[in-house]
Amino acid sequence: MNQEAFFETVLRALEGCRVPYMIAGSVAAMSYGEPRLTSDMDVVVELAPEHVEALLALFQGDDYYAPSAEFVGSIVATGGAFNIVHVASASKVDLIVRRHNDFAVREFSRRRPLPFTEEFEAFVATPEDVIQAQAFRQRHEIQIVSRGVALQDQHGPFHSRRSPTRDRFQLREHLVETVAQAGSTWPASYEIRCAA
Repeated sequence: MNQEAFFETVLRALEGCRVPYMIAGSVAAMSYGEPRLTSDMDVVVELAPEHVEALLALFQGDDYYAPSAEFVGSIVATGGAFNIVHVASASKVDLIVRRHNDFAVREFSRRRPLPFTEEFEAFVATPEDVIQAQAFRQRHEIQIVSRGVALQDQHGPFHSRRSPTRDRFQLREHLVETVAQAGSTWPASYEIRCAA
């Protein structure tokens, strides 16, 4: 079984178990744009406790890795994600339990059916929602990295000594500019110190 067939198998299993779903992430982006290499597919699901055992029963045996029903039940109850892996192809489907905030509910309601393979249509996030989710994820990642660098700068090994390389690359200015381009501001609680 190749990756596309595995992805379709998981989507058909969701439909067979009557689990509403929406393809998101890079596979959704590829539905509207150019193909690219990916080893996984993100699928947002409205998974209820009564769906768990029937869904997981379809992915037992040596061909697949799927977590226990107990684990998935805890994910359904608290939110989060779990995955199903096709061992031979090392392909993975991340099943993400849909959040209950207003945006997530509206995003899910806007999903649309699109051809997934020649013989199968699947529900996919809209192009606008794919772009918005990617922009949010990138902004969030930039904030995390920027905060990590700031904390290392404030408390890490570079704090107590001069660093000509860091001064030359103007780390502080670069970080502030990067965070601003991401549509955010530098958190007031973090201080960027560049030794003089």
